[in-house]
Amino acid sequence: MFFSIMLIPAAVMGFSGYVGDTIEISGAAPGADYVYLFLYGPNLASNGVNPEDISSEVVSGDGSSFAKVSVRNNVWTYKWDTKTGSGTPDAGTYFIYAVDRPAGKKDLSGAEYAVKTVELKRPSVQVDPKITEKQTEIEILPSLEEDETKDLSEKPLENNYSVTGTNASSTKDSPLGLFMPLIAVLISCLIICKVVINRK
Repeated sequence: MFFSIMLIPAAVMGFSGYVGDTIEISGAAPGADYVYLFLYGPNLASNGVNPEDISSEVVSGDGSSFAKVSVRNNVWTYKWDTKTGSGTPDAGTYFIYAVDRPAGKKDLSGAEYAVKTVELKRPSVQVDPKITEKQTEIEILPSLEEDETKDLSEKPLENNYSVTGTNASSTKDSPLGLFMPLIAVLISCLIICKVVINRK
């Protein structure tokens, strides 16, 4: 019976994607009921691993250790979720093998298979250069000392009160203010003496 496995490039989506993406792979396998898939690449087991669990190495002859995909109308389709059961693979180049039997990389002799290369990249965050850091405006308020130095005449009097008279402290605390009572007594005495003399 004629049997062949081939990948259909036009049906493969995401040959170059990011870690965490889901990659869809389709192929043709005329005369087969199933194809067995395994993954090979950086930091993975040398015989290949199950693409659904990158910590699980495939075992040749054990179909349950592979990703087993049904073939319908000679076509098979597989969606590889790179968020596998044991974590995501590292960034790098990987190879997905589609084999006609459960055979790992070390036992491909005599098997029909096809290989597809998938490059995975780490997701990155890009910043729009048009977005700039928002400037913070700081309002500087006058200090208490500044308020105290302002001219009091600029402040309106509450309740329309008016102030008249002189500042008592202007004469009370001056030297002349201390002798004013004594001077007044002397002047009074002089006046009294003058009046007495004039009467005589």
